[in-house]
Amino acid sequence: KEAHEILVNYPNSQKGRDYFFKLAGRYYNIEKYEDYHETSKVVYNMSVKSHDTVNIARGLNYIGDYFYEKFITDSAYYYYSKSEKIYEKIKDVDGATTVKFAKARILFFEKDFAGSETVVVDILKTAIQKKNYRLMYECYLTLGNILEGVSNFSESTKYYNKAFKITDYLKDEPQYKLLR
Repeated sequence: KEAHEILVNYPNSQKGRDYFFKLAGRYYNIEKYEDYHETSKVVYNMSVKSHDTVNIARGLNYIGDYFYEKFITDSAYYYYSKSEKIYEKIKDVDGATTVKFAKARILFFEKDFAGSETVVVDILKTAIQKKNYRLMYECYLTLGNILEGVSNFSESTKYYNKAFKITDYLKDEPQYKLLR
């Protein structure tokens, strides 16, 4: 709360917006989702006023995360979609991939297994191309979950095994043992 009070008087600059995003992230990490949401809206509005396209997309993503945490999936999907369009427009592949994956999780939870699979397979192609092993792991795990959701247990096991094998590349990850 003290940090928020200090930041309220901070100028709307790149540094100021960065501080607000850091504050929002701290709120998220300690599960203070209402404070996270309010701070995310503030930094989003600051970004709009500054015509800061990257942070507009990031702010929309953060707002989507709030609704995702509250299980208001239609609103989360809406904000993620808006964020994705901006990321794609500015050719930020990593940003677009992040929100695409969030949208795929929503589709999975809403039991749109085919829709989720389509998005995850698309993300997996990018992950393989970029040799992003953590993202490959997440994709294989999600594909395993999707196939388990449609009771295709033999195929789901194949994807779980692929995820397990990818952990060989993730030994430096802090969550390595958990991932394995």
